[in-house]
This record gives sequence, C-alpha cells and structure tokens, in this order.
Amino acid sequence: MFDEKAQQNLLNLCISDNDIFTQVRTIFQPKYFAPQYQKSVAYLLDFASKYNSLPVIEQLNDVARLENPFKKIDGIEGNLNIRQSILDMAEGFCKQRALELAVIECSDRISKGQSTGIDLIIKEAQKVSLNKDFGINFWQNTKEWLSEQFNEQGTISTGWKALDDMLYGGFGWGELEYFIGAPNSGKSLICQNIGLNLSRLGHTVLYFTLEMDMKLVGRRIAGMASGISYRNIKHQLDETANRISFEREQKKPGIFQLINIKIGCTTNDIEAYIQDFELKTNLTPDILIIDYADIMNPCDRRVDVNNKGIFDDEITKDLRALARERTANGKPTLAITASQTTKDAIVEEELNMTNIAGGKGKSTNADNIIANTTSDALREKGEFRLLMLKTRNSGGKGKKLKLKFNVDTLRIEDIDNYDSEKAEIKKDSVQNISSESAMNGLQLLRQKILENQNNQSS
Repeated sequence: MFDEKAQQNLLNLCISDNDIFTQVRTIFQPKYFAPQYQKSVAYLLDFASKYNSLPVIEQLNDVARLENPFKKIDGIEGNLNIRQSILDMAEGFCKQRALELAVIECSDRISKGQSTGIDLIIKEAQKVSLNKDFGINFWQNTKEWLSEQFNEQGTISTGWKALDDMLYGGFGWGELEYFIGAPNSGKSLICQNIGLNLSRLGHTVLYFTLEMDMKLVGRRIAGMASGISYRNIKHQLDETANRISFEREQKKPGIFQLINIKIGCTTNDIEAYIQDFELKTNLTPDILIIDYADIMNPCDRRVDVNNKGIFDDEITKDLRALARERTANGKPTLAITASQTTKDAIVEEELNMTNIAGGKGKSTNADNIIANTTSDALREKGEFRLLMLKTRNSGGKGKKLKLKFNVDTLRIEDIDNYDSEKAEIKKDSVQNISSESAMNGLQLLRQKILENQNNQSS
C-alpha cells in the first residue's frame, strides 16, 4: 500500500501545510520510511523541534539529494476535508509500519530465544495514533460535559455504607484502589470481603491470587458467605455448600471467579486471561481484584528490579492503565489491589504516605489508598479499622473508619447501628436547628412586645 512512491507523496502532502506537519510529527519516526527518506524525515523533525516551523523546500532538498526532489502541493490550506484526509493517511501509514516493525522485532527475539517483552512491543505499536480529542471548553455546554463525567465515572458501592459515605458514594470506573497494611494484618481479608460484597451487588468479579491458593481463598470466602466458622467448615461441608447454593439461587449474585496466577505476573498476563475468559464465557468482568501488586512485575521487563520506587511505579501505572483503557473502550472496569507498608510503619502511631512500600509511585497513580490500622487485639474484640490516606474524588482523606469483624467467619461488615447512629446525628442536628429557630423567634417576640410598650408609653 505504501511503496516508495506513496511515501514520498505522503511527505510532499505533509510538508505543504505547517499545521498538518505539526500534528503528524507526534507519530512520525524515520524508521517507518524507506531508507532513502529516513535522513529527510529526521531532518524535518529536528528542524521543526528547534525552530517550530518547517524548512523551505530548498533547504529540505539540499539535505535529501533525491533524484525526484520534494515539492509542496497547492490547494491544501483552508480545505478542511483535504487536510483531514492527509492526517488519516499519515496515521494509517504510521500504524501499519509500527505494527510491521514490531512483528519483525518479535520474530527476531523469538528466533534468539528471547520471548520476554514481546507483548509490550506489540502493545506499544498498537498505541500509535494521532490525538483527535481536543478536550472541552470549560465555559460551554457545562451541564452536558459534567453529566457525561458523572455517567462515565459512575458510582460503585463498596458494600460498606460507612466507606461509601467517605467516598461520596463509592469507587468509580477506571480507578485503581489500594488497600495497604503490615504483613499478616488482613490485606487479603479486605480484598476477599470486598470481592464478596461486589459480587453480591451483581458485579462480575475476577479475583487473581498470586500468593494464596485459590481454593484456600475460596474456603475463607465460604465462611464469610455462609456465616459458618472458618475452622468448622471442614466438619460442616454440607451445611456450608447448602447455604451458598441457597443464596446463589435466591439472590442471584454476580460471577465471583477465583484464579491462581503466578507470582511475578504482569498486567499483560492478567489482560490475556481476561480476553480468554470473555471469549469462552461471553461474560465481561467489571471488577478486577489482584492480591497483590507487590509481588507482580511491570510489563516493561527492562525496569531495574533493584530500583523499588520505579519498579512499583510502573506496576501501578500498568494496573491503572488496564482499568482506564477497558473503561474507555466501553467495558467499565474497576481495579483493586493491596500493598504492604514499610518496616518503619510498625512503630508509627499514625500511618501516612511515606509508610507505603514503594512510596511515591503508588501514592501518585492510585485513586484511593486505604490503610488497614487494625491490631490483633482489635480483631479479637470484633473491630476492623481503616484510615483514608488518599481519596482522589472525595473529601475523605485523613478520616478514620470503624467496621465490625467476625473473628470466626472472617466477615467484615458495617457496624449494626451505623444507620441509626447517622439518624441520631441528623436528628440532633435538626433539633439544634429547631431550638435555635425557636429561640430566635422568642427573642423577636420579646423585642416586638418591648417596641409596642415603648410606642404606647410615648
């Protein structure tokens, strides 16, 4: 399709309009073109970067020294349809060449026994595209774009009313949520409980477990779902299964798929599983729980494993990108994962962002970071406590949350009197307002009586 003649024609068209070249330069690479044009393309890109304009045709041809020199095409400026056709042509060419070169590189790697990273090479090639979205004008169509934002983000209840309140209703599509805590503090318990919550609310949940076997995860959730003590499930298998079966038939929860995935997996591995799952089941998962991110690898295998900050930053970016890309492509997705705190956090009275293992990357890229501050003593008392370290889209940062914990079934729930406590607070507020209003009314009445008495006296 794009032989040597077509490539020179494309370059002639692109250099004929400065605005066109300004857009295509973001995706042009010399390696996409035939060898005789690569020097010219490199010169054009370098010149435009330095001088923010195109060279005159004589300058370009002096560098190119082609048998058929470059030339500018008349009739492009001011013709929006022609300009768009040229942009589409340039984008199509770059997409095709990027994919062709990626396939060649992957084939070369495979022939040398170097298969790692080929998924990333293909994925990057598929991203080649001109930016056609010019955003929104803040001052125009305000109601329209605000409504779109609310609809796109959505509100996903966590299944815990107390947490939903702090998040202004719950999580949002395309987000990445982190639950952090010390080793053996209950990070996985939180992920398992929230997975159960979301499945019961009708979502299709994929739970990827990297460390704990999926059947052990299932056994824990069986206790949470059935209300039977975790330690007694072995002796009450029939009762446990019957209770779970009854709920499935009566309440029709969403799919809750538990999956073993290897330690050191990447987001690409997870995405490959999702694609296969969708193909074979005709189901579209909307909740992804990864237990947990600290034992994953970034998609880019070139990242130094010894640089923990960059390593974790890349993993977090990969996970959030997965949720955002699926959401942008019409498959609303929420990603939830967990992370450990640093060793220093054990002696800290109050956790903060510096206590997150890996640090800045997670705190920058995650949408919400919720710390588990529950001690063993609190769990024995039936309490589970969370601290909101970061909330991107609500005012919950710094707030503390208390939930109920059943030490036998491992179930985390809202405290029984949560709604009644809120009602009492509201009732008190109304009474205070009413009292103030009544007091103000009484003062006005007294003032009026005094005024009348003074008027009569005079």
